[in-house]
Amino acid sequence: SIEAVIILWFLVCFPNSKVICTAPTKQQLMDVLWAEVAKWLNDSIIKNILKWTKTKVSMVGEEDRWFATARTATKPENMQGFHEDNMIFVVDEASGIEDKILEAILGTLSGPNNKIVMMGNPTKTTGGFFDAFHKDKEDWKTRKVSSLDSSRTSKKNIERLIRKYGKESDAVRVRVFGDFPAGSVDTLINIALI
Repeated sequence: SIEAVIILWFLVCFPNSKVICTAPTKQQLMDVLWAEVAKWLNDSIIKNILKWTKTKVSMVGEEDRWFATARTATKPENMQGFHEDNMIFVVDEASGIEDKILEAILGTLSGPNNKIVMMGNPTKTTGGFFDAFHKDKEDWKTRKVSSLDSSRTSKKNIERLIRKYGKESDAVRVRVFGDFPAGSVDTLINIALI
């Protein structure tokens, strides 16, 4: 939901903007993120000025220049070639994004209002998403969200996870507290943004 709102906000608030949305898999990108964009757009007061398609949301009348697009993070070339003064990359499930993809994204951020937002579950102790919260943290604004602080999470499920795996387990660290695992595990949401 947060990513969908960011995508629509950026499109409406910045002229001739480009929003590049990506995720590690086509299923995550299309069935989760892009479907969420459609839901938020359909329920909004801006639905008449933006046109939604299966892979693009564009400003009506400016479809070729002012848009958001869905691109899977399967190869660096999918992220390259975008340039605009107002541009943002929205990276869903960022722990699953390979470093070479993130490198291509970071290399594209050359305009005056270019940004990247990464969100995802803190499942790995390696990679660009992990680094944004650790060795590269001076370059990022980061936020951590714990399931305990969310009214949308099932408290019964939190209790079940703690009983099953233990309060100090990586499963609970990642899925309940929103912390990266103490060991190497391949899950609530951490956000990193430049």
